[in-house]
Amino acid sequence: PNIIGNGFTLVNHPTNVTDFTNMSQIKSTYLPELKSVLVREFNISDENAHILFWNPVIRGESIHSTKDRIFHEDSGMLLAPAVSTIAGMVHIDTDIGAHETPESFLSIVYKNLVRSAAAAEEDDNPSLYSLSEKIKKGHRFAIINFWRNANRLNPVIQRSPLGLYSPHYVDFNNSCAPSSFGFFPKSRPDPHRSRWYYYPNMTYDECLVFKQYDRDARYPSDVWHSALKFVTTTTRRRHDNARIDDAPPRLSFDFRALVVYKSEIVPERRDRYSVDRIRPVMSFEESGNFCNEQASERKRRS
Repeated sequence: PNIIGNGFTLVNHPTNVTDFTNMSQIKSTYLPELKSVLVREFNISDENAHILFWNPVIRGESIHSTKDRIFHEDSGMLLAPAVSTIAGMVHIDTDIGAHETPESFLSIVYKNLVRSAAAAEEDDNPSLYSLSEKIKKGHRFAIINFWRNANRLNPVIQRSPLGLYSPHYVDFNNSCAPSSFGFFPKSRPDPHRSRWYYYPNMTYDECLVFKQYDRDARYPSDVWHSALKFVTTTTRRRHDNARIDDAPPRLSFDFRALVVYKSEIVPERRDRYSVDRIRPVMSFEESGNFCNEQASERKRRS
C-alpha cells in the first residue's frame, strides 16, 4: 500500500521523543521530525504549503477517555495531549464535507493547535481568516494523520493494531463500472475489491501515515480506520489448550496536520469540497449522540 494508491503508508521514522505526554518534547522534537516526513513522503514544506499540527492524542487499552483538555489560562494554548481509550469502531476523524463553511472546521483546528517553540515566538502561523479565504478560492487542502507506538518499554505493538480500509469505488447505478467520482458519498465501495490492511508488530521507529481528507478527488481521502481488538500477535496456551493473550496493552500516539497549499487550485470537476457536495442527514450533535449510543450498545453486548 502507498499514499498515492491507498491513502496510507508505513514509514521508517525513528524519533528522539521519549515521552509523548510531554508537550515540550512534542513541540521541540516531534514537530520538526514530522515536517521532515512531510517533505520526504509528500514533498510538502513551508515553501509550498501552510502546515498546522493539531489534536495530539494518547490512546491506550487501559486508559479511560476524557474530553477534558488543559489550556493555558492566558494564551489559550493546548498544554497537554488528550487521552483516550482505543477507538474500536470504524470511523474517520473529521467529516470535512459536513462543515458548511471553512471557518467551522478551522475553528476546531485552531482550538487544538500545537505550535513549535520557534513558531510561537515568531507568531508565523497564518490566521484563521487568511486560510479560510484561500479555501474559499479553491486552494487544495488535506488532513494527514501520523499514528505510532508510544511505549518505549514495549517497542512492538502486539495487540489491537490500527486497521485501515482501502476502498475501490463503483458507480451507485452500476456495480461493475468504476466510479467517475471515486469517493464517498457520491460513490460506494466495491466490497469485492476493497480491502482492510494492518501492519503487525509495528515498532517504536515506525510511523503510519494516512489521509483523513484531500480536496483533490484524484487522490485517496477519508481513510476509514479502527483498532482491531481481535488481532494479537503473541499468545500461548494453557494446560487445557485455551489461548491466553500475553501481549502488553497497546499505547499509541496520533497527531494530525492540516496542509493548505499556497498555489495549487483544485478544478471544479475534481473538487470534493464543492458547493454542491452531499451533506450528512444528521447534524453534528445528532451524529455524536448516535455514535455514543452505538458505543454504549456495543459495550453492553461485549
